[in-house]
Amino acid sequence: MSSRIIAALLAFFLGTFGVHKFYLGDTKWGIIYIVATVLTFGLLSGLASLWDTIKLAFLTSDEDFAQAYGK
Repeated sequence: MSSRIIAALLAFFLGTFGVHKFYLGDTKWGIIYIVATVLTFGLLSGLASLWDTIKLAFLTSDEDFAQAYGK
Protein backbone atom coordinates (compact mmCIF):
# COMPACT_ATOMS: atom_id res chain seq x y z
CA MET A 1 0.00 0.00 0.00
CA SER A 2 1.51 3.31 -1.10
CA SER A 3 1.37 6.38 1.07
CA ARG A 4 1.22 9.91 -0.27
CA ILE A 5 3.56 11.20 2.46
CA ILE A 6 6.13 8.46 1.87
CA ALA A 7 6.00 9.17 -1.86
CA ALA A 8 6.54 12.89 -1.17
CA LEU A 9 9.51 12.14 1.11
CA LEU A 10 11.05 9.81 -1.48
CA ALA A 11 10.57 12.51 -4.13
CA PHE A 12 12.32 15.05 -1.90
CA PHE A 13 15.27 12.92 -0.80
CA LEU A 14 15.76 10.48 -3.72
CA GLY A 15 13.62 12.00 -6.44
CA THR A 16 16.52 12.78 -8.75
CA PHE A 17 16.86 9.04 -9.27
CA GLY A 18 13.12 8.50 -9.73
CA VAL A 19 12.72 6.37 -6.59
CA HIS A 20 9.30 7.88 -5.90
CA LYS A 21 8.12 6.91 -9.39
CA PHE A 22 9.21 3.29 -8.84
CA TYR A 23 7.48 3.36 -5.43
CA LEU A 24 4.26 4.49 -7.07
CA GLY A 25 4.52 1.75 -9.71
CA ASP A 26 5.38 4.04 -12.61
CA THR A 27 8.46 2.21 -13.87
CA LYS A 28 8.59 4.01 -17.22
CA TRP A 29 8.92 7.42 -15.56
CA GLY A 30 11.38 6.04 -13.02
CA ILE A 31 13.68 5.01 -15.86
CA ILE A 32 13.20 8.38 -17.55
CA TYR A 33 14.30 10.11 -14.32
CA ILE A 34 17.44 7.94 -14.18
CA VAL A 35 18.30 8.70 -17.81
CA ALA A 36 17.66 12.42 -17.26
CA THR A 37 19.93 12.34 -14.20
CA VAL A 38 22.76 10.88 -16.24
CA LEU A 39 22.30 13.13 -19.28
CA THR A 40 21.76 16.44 -17.44
CA PHE A 41 23.82 15.79 -14.29
CA GLY A 42 20.62 15.74 -12.24
CA LEU A 43 19.40 19.19 -13.23
CA LEU A 44 16.18 18.31 -15.05
CA SER A 45 15.27 15.35 -12.87
CA GLY A 46 16.05 17.40 -9.77
CA LEU A 47 13.66 20.15 -10.84
CA ALA A 48 11.00 17.60 -11.80
CA SER A 49 11.33 15.81 -8.45
CA LEU A 50 11.00 19.13 -6.62
CA TRP A 51 7.73 19.72 -8.48
CA ASP A 52 6.62 16.15 -7.67
CA THR A 53 7.39 16.76 -3.98
CA ILE A 54 5.27 19.92 -3.90
CA LYS A 55 2.48 18.26 -5.84
CA LEU A 56 2.39 15.15 -3.62
CA ALA A 57 2.82 16.93 -0.30
CA PHE A 58 0.64 20.00 -0.75
CA LEU A 59 -1.52 19.87 -3.86
CA THR A 60 -2.86 16.30 -3.83
CA SER A 61 -5.52 15.16 -1.39
CA ASP A 62 -5.56 11.64 0.00
CA GLU A 63 -8.66 10.90 -2.09
CA ASP A 64 -7.03 12.14 -5.30
CA PHE A 65 -3.91 10.12 -4.52
CA ALA A 66 -5.96 6.97 -3.91
CA GLN A 67 -7.85 7.49 -7.15
CA ALA A 68 -4.73 8.17 -9.24
CA TYR A 69 -2.62 5.34 -7.87
CA GLY A 70 -5.33 2.92 -6.82
CA LYS A 71 -3.85 2.62 -3.37
